[in-house]
Amino acid sequence: MRFEFLDPDPTDPDPLHAEQALLEQASAGRWLAHLWQAPVSLVVPSSYLRHAQLEAARADFAARGCPVWLRLSGGGLVPQGPGIVNLSLAYPVRGGAGTALVGSHEEVASLISEYHDLGFDEFILSGYPHLEEAYWFAEGVLPLLRKRGALAA
Repeated sequence: MRFEFLDPDPTDPDPLHAEQALLEQASAGRWLAHLWQAPVSLVVPSSYLRHAQLEAARADFAARGCPVWLRLSGGGLVPQGPGIVNLSLAYPVRGGAGTALVGSHEEVASLISEYHDLGFDEFILSGYPHLEEAYWFAEGVLPLLRKRGALAA
């Protein structure tokens, strides 16, 4: 399959806004590539929101002229700046029931609770890095699910 290249919007101040569109179009079966650059900044996955200090650190970095952008996909911290070109690829991985639950402990617990209210009572979960994500889920999401009664005894 050949990738279609999508051009970035040069007027958008957030270099990651295009990521959501890429993911939506990939879920519709398209194979997409996006070359992009960002000013001096850092890019981190939104899963880092689990760290209580992240928002304070983001504000501190922004005040020093180095914004920290949140991306939907995984990975780790990626420095940005002059001469760094990023390639984002989005493509359909599988059909069927797979979905991503991304957000804070509260947001993920709310999404799982919605599925529970619809009658779902078993989930297959994955995250990366595996051990770190397992602790994040066990320490932050499971207690909220217990309080809501959405966790089997």
